[in-house]
Amino acid sequence: MKAVIIKKMTDSGERLSYFCLKTEEAPGKFDVNELAVTGDGDALAISKVEVVDDHVHLYFNEEKHDLHTFRFNVEKFLNEFCPMDFEIVYRGVKADVEVQDLPWVADFADETFTPEESEALKYRLYDSGSKEKRPLVIFIHGTGERGVDNLLPMMANDCVPTIYEYAKEVEDALILVPQAPWDLQIGAWSFPQIRVSLENLVKEIIAEYPVDQKRVYVSGLSNGASATWNLLKYMPEYFAAGVPICGYMPAENPLPRDLSKAPFYGAPVAEDVAKIKDIPVWVFHAEDDPLVAAKAAKELVDALQEAGNPDARYTEYPAGEVTPNPHASWEPAYNDGELLPWLFSKRK
Repeated sequence: MKAVIIKKMTDSGERLSYFCLKTEEAPGKFDVNELAVTGDGDALAISKVEVVDDHVHLYFNEEKHDLHTFRFNVEKFLNEFCPMDFEIVYRGVKADVEVQDLPWVADFADETFTPEESEALKYRLYDSGSKEKRPLVIFIHGTGERGVDNLLPMMANDCVPTIYEYAKEVEDALILVPQAPWDLQIGAWSFPQIRVSLENLVKEIIAEYPVDQKRVYVSGLSNGASATWNLLKYMPEYFAAGVPICGYMPAENPLPRDLSKAPFYGAPVAEDVAKIKDIPVWVFHAEDDPLVAAKAAKELVDALQEAGNPDARYTEYPAGEVTPNPHASWEPAYNDGELLPWLFSKRK
């Protein structure tokens, strides 16, 4: 007897969906009362049974269980993958269990950038293999996805698969997903040595792949939004547009962040604003964001507009609209059907 665990992507990241069970008996005779399912030692409830051809699909109960494939470690301020240790027993027979990865993940190469004079960075890269020049989209994760498993930045929300789907169905593009290395201190993308590594990685990808250099885009969320602002600030000649979400532009040498002092805020600096006043940006934030003050984003966009930026856009979600986590404004942002067409329309 074999069972295959099927996953799905949601706004809040990868989740378990159902398992497909192949038994020796006719599917019509399946008795769910004879089934026992445990995950990491805990019993899992089934909400629906569906017979499909000669298989039985059994759906996990989303109301009773957190079905995300990762958990947030509050002490580390870090998302971590769950062990995926399942046991499925039907009529006393234990099934061979396979956990099936989402098929699109295999299209992203697992790579490591090892510069001589700065920090090494793990990253994932989607490349269709086309020899034609095409846009490059850089997606930068938040603090919760730093570490040593570069699959995490792709699975903790649906931003990367949304970009991937657009590249597959609308317009081909290279997609770069870097990962900040592990550090006990949060805010790694703002550390100067890691910022420099990211800049060098971007330069290397542009040099080694057929990138349309008039169409290089960057988007990031939370601390990744700070990294987005930094790339625009330190490499303005490279970028056609940016999409910072729920972040702010960090100081030149930022102090260690203390979560007890959240929401964080950074006032716009005139010199920084001048460097990016010609780059289109679309900024997203929730009014009641508990980690990064919305006024930090709003004031920066206001400053860009006052400096003459004709395409500095700002979307603020009213308090109570982004739930259950008001910091996660990347969820409605990447559900906005105008976002990627707007981004891909920009050229230097």
